Amino acid sequence: MKTQTAVDILVRQKEKLQTDNLTDGTWLTYTSSFIKDFFGETSQEYNFINNFKFHRNSISAYYDLIADVNKNRIVASKFLDECIEIINHKGLHKSPKQNFINRLSDTALWTLIPLCLAVIWGFGFTVGLFTSDVKNFDLRQENKLLKDSLSDIRASSISTDKISNSRPNAVHNKTITNKTPK
Repeated sequence: MKTQTAVDILVRQKEKLQTDNLTDGTWLTYTSSFIKDFFGETSQEYNFINNFKFHRNSISAYYDLIADVNKNRIVASKFLDECIEIINHKGLHKSPKQNFINRLSDTALWTLIPLCLAVIWGFGFTVGLFTSDVKNFDLRQENKLLKDSLSDIRASSISTDKISNSRPNAVHNKTITNKTPK
């Protein structure tokens, strides 16, 4: 609903205030309904009009009823003027929209949150195991290659040692013979 429509409705209710018989409560019921729509159920304006009465519960005489109604017409008229001013300045009340979490009960939330956390933890744990297994497999492959290359180096080192063991003696013998005193 637009602001101008709400103002027009309140102006009409103010006009009816001056002409209608207010003792039956219809004006008050309609006005209360409009105020509830315009300002919200928890607003001070709705609380005021909802508790508003045009006459006392115990009326001793007819002139007391007329005096109460006339006095309360003035109060209600001032109240409607203030409501019009508030709507012109602040606009109409917009109730907050419900999202997914607001629609769930507390019991459902207490059930869903741990369940979601368990699923997320399980997914992360599974992904972690898979990636660590892949890394472990890669490390095993690399370890195997390093062991193979190490054993190749040892084998070549042993064969080189055998060759070098035979040669150094020959070279050693030559150096010994060459070192003889002259």
